[in-house]
Amino acid sequence: MKLKEKNMDVSGIENKINYKILFLILGLTVITAILFAIIEDDIHNLDFTDITYGIGALTCGIICFWLFKKYRGSEIFGKTYLALGFAFTSFFVGDIIWNYYTIILLEDPYPSLADIFYIAFYPLAIYHLVSNIRYFREKVNPQTILLLMALSFIIVGWYSFLAIQDVDVVEFDTILAIFYSALSAITLSLAILGVIVFYKSVLAPVWVLFASGMFILMISDTWYYYTELISGYTGNHPVNVLWTLAFMVIAYALIKHTKIL
Repeated sequence: MKLKEKNMDVSGIENKINYKILFLILGLTVITAILFAIIEDDIHNLDFTDITYGIGALTCGIICFWLFKKYRGSEIFGKTYLALGFAFTSFFVGDIIWNYYTIILLEDPYPSLADIFYIAFYPLAIYHLVSNIRYFREKVNPQTILLLMALSFIIVGWYSFLAIQDVDVVEFDTILAIFYSALSAITLSLAILGVIVFYKSVLAPVWVLFASGMFILMISDTWYYYTELISGYTGNHPVNVLWTLAFMVIAYALIKHTKIL
Protein backbone atom coordinates (compact mmCIF):
# COMPACT_ATOMS: atom_id res chain seq x y z
CA MET A 1 0.00 0.00 0.00
CA LYS A 2 1.57 3.26 -1.15
CA LEU A 3 0.11 6.29 0.55
CA LYS A 4 0.42 9.74 -1.02
CA GLU A 5 1.07 11.44 2.26
CA LYS A 6 2.22 14.75 0.82
CA ASN A 7 -1.08 15.17 -1.03
CA MET A 8 -3.30 14.92 2.04
CA ASP A 9 -6.40 17.10 1.85
CA VAL A 10 -6.37 20.24 3.98
CA SER A 11 -8.84 20.03 6.84
CA GLY A 12 -9.65 22.01 9.95
CA ILE A 13 -9.27 20.81 13.49
CA GLU A 14 -12.69 21.97 14.65
CA ASN A 15 -14.74 18.83 14.12
CA LYS A 16 -12.01 16.24 14.38
CA ILE A 17 -11.44 15.89 18.12
CA ASN A 18 -14.13 14.09 20.08
CA TYR A 19 -14.45 16.14 23.24
CA LYS A 20 -16.46 13.38 24.89
CA ILE A 21 -13.30 11.27 24.75
CA LEU A 22 -11.33 14.11 26.31
CA PHE A 23 -13.86 14.38 29.15
CA LEU A 24 -13.62 10.61 29.60
CA ILE A 25 -9.83 10.90 29.83
CA LEU A 26 -10.22 13.71 32.36
CA GLY A 27 -12.64 11.59 34.40
CA LEU A 28 -10.26 8.62 34.39
CA THR A 29 -7.45 10.94 35.46
CA VAL A 30 -9.51 12.14 38.43
CA ILE A 31 -10.27 8.53 39.41
CA THR A 32 -6.57 7.70 39.13
CA ALA A 33 -5.69 10.67 41.33
CA ILE A 34 -8.14 9.45 44.00
CA LEU A 35 -6.71 5.93 43.89
CA PHE A 36 -3.17 7.25 44.23
CA ALA A 37 -4.27 9.32 47.20
CA ILE A 38 -5.90 6.44 49.10
CA ILE A 39 -3.48 3.62 48.26
CA GLU A 40 -0.60 3.40 50.70
CA ASP A 41 2.69 2.96 48.89
CA ASP A 42 4.36 -0.31 49.89
CA ILE A 43 7.82 -0.85 48.45
CA HIS A 44 7.57 -4.57 49.20
CA ASN A 45 4.48 -5.21 47.03
CA LEU A 46 3.52 -4.57 43.44
CA ASP A 47 0.31 -2.53 43.42
CA PHE A 48 -1.72 -0.21 41.18
CA THR A 49 0.62 2.71 41.66
CA ASP A 50 3.57 0.66 40.38
CA ILE A 51 2.06 -0.52 37.10
CA THR A 52 0.24 2.49 35.64
CA TYR A 53 3.38 3.93 34.01
CA GLY A 54 4.35 0.65 32.34
CA ILE A 55 0.82 -0.14 31.19
CA GLY A 56 0.43 3.33 29.69
CA ALA A 57 3.72 3.09 27.79
CA LEU A 58 3.00 -0.45 26.59
CA THR A 59 -0.47 0.55 25.35
CA CYS A 60 1.01 3.38 23.28
CA GLY A 61 3.69 1.04 21.95
CA ILE A 62 1.13 -1.57 20.84
CA ILE A 63 -0.90 1.07 18.99
CA CYS A 64 2.28 2.29 17.27
CA PHE A 65 3.07 -1.24 16.10
CA TRP A 66 -0.49 -1.50 14.77
CA LEU A 67 0.09 1.75 12.87
CA PHE A 68 3.34 0.33 11.50
CA LYS A 69 1.46 -2.72 10.25
CA LYS A 70 -1.25 -0.57 8.70
CA TYR A 71 1.10 1.91 7.02
CA ARG A 72 4.16 -0.23 6.35
CA GLY A 73 3.72 0.38 2.60
CA SER A 74 3.91 4.16 3.02
CA GLU A 75 7.06 6.17 2.49
CA ILE A 76 7.12 7.65 5.97
CA PHE A 77 4.45 6.44 8.42
CA GLY A 78 5.53 2.80 8.58
CA LYS A 79 9.13 3.24 9.69
CA THR A 80 8.46 6.25 11.91
CA TYR A 81 5.69 4.52 13.83
CA LEU A 82 7.86 1.43 14.15
CA ALA A 83 10.50 3.61 15.80
CA LEU A 84 7.89 5.21 18.07
CA GLY A 85 6.60 1.76 18.98
CA PHE A 86 10.08 0.72 20.09
CA ALA A 87 10.38 4.03 21.97
CA PHE A 88 7.33 3.37 24.12
CA THR A 89 8.26 -0.30 24.51
CA SER A 90 11.62 0.85 25.82
CA PHE A 91 9.77 2.92 28.42
CA PHE A 92 7.86 -0.23 29.39
CA VAL A 93 11.03 -2.31 29.76
CA GLY A 94 12.60 0.46 31.82
CA ASP A 95 9.59 0.42 34.13
CA ILE A 96 9.88 -3.35 34.63
CA ILE A 97 13.52 -2.93 35.61
CA TRP A 98 12.64 0.02 37.86
CA ASN A 99 10.06 -2.10 39.71
CA TYR A 100 12.57 -4.95 39.98
CA TYR A 101 14.99 -2.65 41.78
CA THR A 102 12.37 -1.20 44.12
CA ILE A 103 10.27 -4.28 44.90
CA ILE A 104 12.66 -7.24 44.57
CA LEU A 105 16.07 -5.76 45.34
CA LEU A 106 14.74 -2.98 47.60
CA GLU A 107 17.26 -0.58 46.10
CA ASP A 108 17.03 2.97 44.82
CA PRO A 109 16.44 2.62 41.05
CA TYR A 110 17.83 6.04 40.16
CA PRO A 111 20.26 5.92 38.55
CA SER A 112 20.24 2.30 37.39
CA LEU A 113 20.02 -0.01 34.38
CA ALA A 114 16.44 1.20 33.90
CA ASP A 115 17.76 4.59 32.78
CA ILE A 116 19.32 3.03 29.68
CA PHE A 117 15.84 2.07 28.48
CA TYR A 118 14.26 5.35 29.57
CA ILE A 119 16.94 7.28 27.68
CA ALA A 120 16.44 5.11 24.57
CA PHE A 121 12.92 6.53 24.28
CA TYR A 122 14.15 9.99 23.36
CA PRO A 123 16.29 9.37 20.22
CA LEU A 124 13.59 7.07 18.86
CA ALA A 125 10.84 9.62 19.54
CA ILE A 126 13.01 12.42 18.10
CA TYR A 127 13.59 10.32 14.96
CA HIS A 128 9.81 9.92 14.60
CA LEU A 129 9.22 13.66 14.97
CA VAL A 130 12.07 14.86 12.78
CA SER A 131 11.29 12.37 9.98
CA ASN A 132 7.63 13.41 9.80
CA ILE A 133 8.41 17.12 9.96
CA ARG A 134 11.13 16.95 7.29
CA TYR A 135 8.98 14.82 4.98
CA PHE A 136 5.93 17.06 5.06
CA ARG A 137 7.68 20.40 5.42
CA GLU A 138 11.17 20.48 3.98
CA LYS A 139 11.60 24.15 4.88
CA VAL A 140 10.54 25.59 8.21
CA ASN A 141 10.55 29.28 9.12
CA PRO A 142 13.97 30.00 10.69
CA GLN A 143 12.31 32.27 13.26
CA THR A 144 10.16 29.36 14.42
CA ILE A 145 13.23 27.16 14.83
CA LEU A 146 15.03 29.89 16.80
CA LEU A 147 12.03 30.35 19.11
CA LEU A 148 11.82 26.62 19.80
CA MET A 149 15.58 26.45 20.39
CA ALA A 150 15.22 29.33 22.83
CA LEU A 151 12.41 27.45 24.58
CA SER A 152 14.66 24.40 24.96
CA PHE A 153 17.52 26.47 26.37
CA ILE A 154 15.19 28.21 28.82
CA ILE A 155 13.79 24.89 30.07
CA VAL A 156 17.23 23.31 30.48
CA GLY A 157 18.73 26.45 32.00
CA TRP A 158 15.91 26.86 34.51
CA TYR A 159 16.00 23.19 35.44
CA SER A 160 19.78 23.16 35.79
CA PHE A 161 19.68 26.19 38.06
CA LEU A 162 17.08 24.62 40.34
CA ALA A 163 18.80 21.21 40.35
CA ILE A 164 22.25 22.56 41.21
CA GLN A 165 20.86 25.00 43.76
CA ASP A 166 18.95 22.31 45.66
CA VAL A 167 21.71 19.72 46.02
CA ASP A 168 24.72 19.89 48.30
CA VAL A 169 27.10 18.26 45.84
CA VAL A 170 26.73 17.93 42.07
CA GLU A 171 27.04 14.21 41.45
CA PHE A 172 26.24 11.84 38.59
CA ASP A 173 22.53 11.71 39.36
CA THR A 174 22.32 15.52 39.12
CA ILE A 175 24.09 15.54 35.75
CA LEU A 176 21.85 12.72 34.55
CA ALA A 177 18.74 14.64 35.61
CA ILE A 178 19.93 17.70 33.65
CA PHE A 179 20.62 15.46 30.65
CA TYR A 180 17.06 14.12 30.88
CA SER A 181 15.72 17.67 31.00
CA ALA A 182 17.64 18.50 27.81
CA LEU A 183 16.23 15.45 26.01
CA SER A 184 12.73 16.33 27.22
CA ALA A 185 13.06 19.94 26.06
CA ILE A 186 14.21 18.89 22.57
CA THR A 187 11.41 16.34 22.25
CA LEU A 188 8.81 18.85 23.41
CA SER A 189 10.05 21.54 20.99
CA LEU A 190 9.86 19.12 18.08
CA ALA A 191 6.33 18.09 19.06
CA ILE A 192 5.30 21.77 19.04
CA LEU A 193 6.95 22.19 15.64
CA GLY A 194 4.91 19.22 14.43
CA VAL A 195 1.70 21.00 15.42
CA ILE A 196 2.83 24.08 13.46
CA VAL A 197 3.66 22.00 10.38
CA PHE A 198 0.45 19.94 10.41
CA TYR A 199 -2.03 22.48 11.78
CA LYS A 200 -3.86 22.99 8.46
CA SER A 201 -3.73 19.37 7.35
CA VAL A 202 -5.96 16.40 7.92
CA LEU A 203 -3.47 15.30 10.58
CA ALA A 204 -3.98 18.46 12.66
CA PRO A 205 -6.04 16.80 15.43
CA VAL A 206 -3.56 13.93 15.69
CA TRP A 207 -0.61 16.26 16.13
CA VAL A 208 -2.36 18.64 18.52
CA LEU A 209 -3.30 15.69 20.73
CA PHE A 210 0.10 14.04 20.36
CA ALA A 211 1.96 17.24 21.19
CA SER A 212 -0.32 17.84 24.17
CA GLY A 213 0.39 14.34 25.46
CA MET A 214 4.12 14.74 24.89
CA PHE A 215 4.04 18.08 26.71
CA ILE A 216 2.45 16.46 29.77
CA LEU A 217 4.85 13.49 29.52
CA MET A 218 7.95 15.69 29.33
CA ILE A 219 6.77 17.89 32.23
CA SER A 220 6.10 14.73 34.24
CA ASP A 221 9.54 13.27 33.52
CA THR A 222 11.25 16.53 34.43
CA TRP A 223 9.26 16.75 37.67
CA TYR A 224 10.14 13.15 38.52
CA TYR A 225 13.89 13.62 38.13
CA TYR A 226 13.79 16.83 40.16
CA THR A 227 11.85 14.97 42.87
CA GLU A 228 14.48 12.23 42.92
CA LEU A 229 17.18 14.82 43.49
CA ILE A 230 15.61 16.74 46.36
CA SER A 231 13.41 14.34 48.32
CA GLY A 232 13.09 10.92 46.74
CA TYR A 233 10.27 9.56 44.64
CA THR A 234 7.43 7.47 46.10
CA GLY A 235 5.01 5.20 44.27
CA ASN A 236 1.97 7.37 45.00
CA HIS A 237 3.60 10.68 44.11
CA PRO A 238 1.25 13.04 42.15
CA VAL A 239 3.54 12.86 39.12
CA ASN A 240 2.05 9.41 38.48
CA VAL A 241 -1.30 11.04 37.75
CA LEU A 242 0.29 13.25 35.08
CA TRP A 243 2.04 10.24 33.53
CA THR A 244 -1.30 8.43 33.34
CA LEU A 245 -2.94 11.46 31.72
CA ALA A 246 -0.09 11.83 29.22
CA PHE A 247 -0.24 8.22 28.05
CA MET A 248 -4.04 8.37 27.65
CA VAL A 249 -3.83 11.54 25.52
CA ILE A 250 -1.03 10.08 23.39
CA ALA A 251 -2.95 6.81 22.98
CA TYR A 252 -6.01 8.77 21.83
CA ALA A 253 -3.86 10.66 19.31
CA LEU A 254 -2.44 7.40 17.94
CA ILE A 255 -5.90 5.84 17.69
CA LYS A 256 -7.05 8.94 15.78
CA HIS A 257 -4.24 8.31 13.29
CA THR A 258 -5.51 4.78 12.64
CA LYS A 259 -8.85 6.24 11.50
CA ILE A 260 -7.88 9.47 9.79
CA LEU A 261 -6.26 8.11 6.62
